Amino acid sequence: MTSFPRSTPATALPPPPSSNGFRAFQEPEFSVPVPELFARACESFGSRPALVGEESLTYSDLDQRSLRVAWALAAPRTGEPIAILAGPDVHFVLAALGVLRAGHAFLPLDPTQDAHLLRATLERAQVRTVIAAPAHLSRARSLHREEVLELQKLEQHEQACDLPRIDPASLACVFYTSGSTGEPVGVRMCHAFISFDVCRQTNDLSVGPEDRFDLLFSPAFSAALAPVFTALICGSSLHFLDLKKGGVGALPAWLNEHRITISNQSTSTMRAALHSVEGRDLLPELRLLCVGGEPLRARDCELVREKLHADCVLQNAMASTETRTYAQHFVRRTDTVTDPVPIGFPVLGREIRILGDDGREVAPGEGGEIVITAEHLADGYQGSPALTDARFETLDSGRVRFRTGDRGSVDSEGRMVHLGRADSIIKVRGYRVDLTEVERHLRRLHPGVEARALAFNDTNAEPAVGAVMASNEAPTLAGLRASLQEHLPDYALPVRLLALAELPQNANNKVDRRGLRDQLERMPQAPTGPVSTPQDLEAELTSIWSELLPGRGFDRATSFFDAGGDSLSAVMLLTEIERRLDKRVAHADLLRSPSIMQLAAFLESPSLPIRHIIDIPRPGARSGGPDVYLLPSITGYAPSLGNLAELSTSTGEFKWLAPIPPGEAEPDQYSISWVAQQYATEILERPPGKPIVLVGFSWGAYVAHELACILKESGAPIRLLALLDARVTTSALPKPVSWPRRGLAQLLNLPAWIRYDLLTVDLKSLQTRIAGMFAGSKEDAEPNLGAFFGRGGFTESFETDFFARFNAAVSFRPRPWRGPTAVVRARAQSLKDPRLGALGWEHFVDPAPDLYTVAGHHESFLLPPHVHKLARDLDRYLAEE
Repeated sequence: MTSFPRSTPATALPPPPSSNGFRAFQEPEFSVPVPELFARACESFGSRPALVGEESLTYSDLDQRSLRVAWALAAPRTGEPIAILAGPDVHFVLAALGVLRAGHAFLPLDPTQDAHLLRATLERAQVRTVIAAPAHLSRARSLHREEVLELQKLEQHEQACDLPRIDPASLACVFYTSGSTGEPVGVRMCHAFISFDVCRQTNDLSVGPEDRFDLLFSPAFSAALAPVFTALICGSSLHFLDLKKGGVGALPAWLNEHRITISNQSTSTMRAALHSVEGRDLLPELRLLCVGGEPLRARDCELVREKLHADCVLQNAMASTETRTYAQHFVRRTDTVTDPVPIGFPVLGREIRILGDDGREVAPGEGGEIVITAEHLADGYQGSPALTDARFETLDSGRVRFRTGDRGSVDSEGRMVHLGRADSIIKVRGYRVDLTEVERHLRRLHPGVEARALAFNDTNAEPAVGAVMASNEAPTLAGLRASLQEHLPDYALPVRLLALAELPQNANNKVDRRGLRDQLERMPQAPTGPVSTPQDLEAELTSIWSELLPGRGFDRATSFFDAGGDSLSAVMLLTEIERRLDKRVAHADLLRSPSIMQLAAFLESPSLPIRHIIDIPRPGARSGGPDVYLLPSITGYAPSLGNLAELSTSTGEFKWLAPIPPGEAEPDQYSISWVAQQYATEILERPPGKPIVLVGFSWGAYVAHELACILKESGAPIRLLALLDARVTTSALPKPVSWPRRGLAQLLNLPAWIRYDLLTVDLKSLQTRIAGMFAGSKEDAEPNLGAFFGRGGFTESFETDFFARFNAAVSFRPRPWRGPTAVVRARAQSLKDPRLGALGWEHFVDPAPDLYTVAGHHESFLLPPHVHKLARDLDRYLAEE
């Protein structure tokens, strides 16, 4: 085969069978502008499908319609980019091609972005003209006061005209960064830069007209460039799916339906999509799965092996808006993969060096900043010459050197490994925050005051932003956040403030950032904002939030989710509200009233209904499966079963059955049967027909067993009763456990107890656990309760509820249950009364229960990494009819 420009063999795929139609691009074509390459493709593939979505176009259709748009825009302009407001669909491609063919540059906008950020982008780029897709026309007019053009009218333009010949060095587009710092920066890209990237990718991936690409990214994300233009210069088809509308759970079926051969996804999208689908050897048409944007883990590669067919190759690509792809690594079925998964070797035209703080190249295995040198890179930043000069350096050879801000190293095989962002850029709750921008705003608000923004680890070992100011008159943290909130998003606001007379220096006469970071981490935990309010209810809610979100910044008007809350911590929040305030709140109510101020007003409503069923949101989950009800342990807390809900990929809706406190029952009425009846009443009021799965952990397993009996008697369809590490009390067993059998159980249990209890906890915790297990009375147990349950103490109401539930469990006698049952047993059982078999349930269940054993002990088997196996077991069980 004739040689052609491509990356080294280690970073390129072999050409597919000739039926793919792959034609390599030669070196002169690498600088030909994309509109000209597209026109050539139209001549060869006119009748083939080009775009497939709600509307589908052939290459001839796309050629003619984009040409009309170009004719309508052909008048000379002052050089500013033309903005395009469109989603990931046919309209964006039509508008972008029309703008490029007219000799102008485009600036894509995300229609789902906040209005103030869109307006700020338009102002920074000095945009005069916005092209709007039909669905976004009214929004464009509300955002922009100057020229707004309707794409449909542009496509109807009839008057042909000569279009300019495009200079490869001229501006093609401007992509603005995500805006994590509150002030996005526009990256300028010329035609030659884009052409080189897509031609190189075509050759490396052996793309041909028989390939089918997907576009899952917003057009405002520079990662959209590769699938769009690579497809359109090769005669391939480009298929559209808006994940924000359809959800990740719909992605696997859509990929299969459209027979996608090359898919570009973020790592988290791939992970969620593959978890949402059952089976093996899936997506037989998919030959290449390209991921990036965040670290790829070995377990992700294993997931691809488990789900997809053997010939599918996984590509781990590393890119930035300023460089596009600069390294790639291919993972095949037979490859051995360990963490960290490398980003591989440089692609064609990219020279990569890893430099230390002294500017010298580091030795293999050492970390440093990744610096890219190439002939074709971005042209700098829109309207920011100082920033351009700081990040881009033009060398005497004419090539350009770019400091990525990424850190990396080289492994023993010469492959690059990504180590994260440089110190000035961190990820907070998954969002990218530039600390230099935070510092700039600190100095602008307090001129003349030396200030630093530093990253530190909060009490959850998660990155957070702290502010340090050399001032005896520094503002309060609440005041500082209030001032910065106008310029920075919530996740970039400092959550701790350190005010000093002067900033300390290290031995190099520089600000001692490490010492300051240590001081920030040692500061006592305190919620930000006004934590003391006149309203007792708001004060109590603030206390709960502070425990669930330690070190996070919030005030009474901050949304729980903006402050770092997620679906699991939301369940914990609702559980705590019920326990402390005796109020029941549904997840939907929290979504409608997400702040302390709103939630307090909602809770003060005299008509607040009592709800025991709390929906657990699971992004990407498919509908149509059973209702899965989770019942907690004796403490009533959510984290353990929440992990199971988060990891499960089964269909259906997961629901949390909030604990029912003894105070709701009449005196001497509180029992397992009474609690189960309360749940049953509420479940039976819901629309009938859907299968029901009951999952009870420890004390909750007793309730789940009784609840299953009640629901079945009422005619409800019980799909599965899952009893998690719950031992039937000795007094309830039909015959006592013999001493020889108990001795055998202790002997068989001892190795697992040593491995998962003795060697995994500190001595003090182990002593507390053993003392709690062997407590013979309430008085013996009380001193150990707080430490035993990891709460550092307990309230009087907690003690009352705990012992009421304890007494209910002691007196519980299981009824015979006939139906599908799974018993899950932690591998390490209690030293006091270890159990063999199905923990005693075999005497009360018919047919015999299925038994699953999971590594860990009673407190740890529902936590990572052990809970992953349990989630897979549950998914497989529910998948079986």
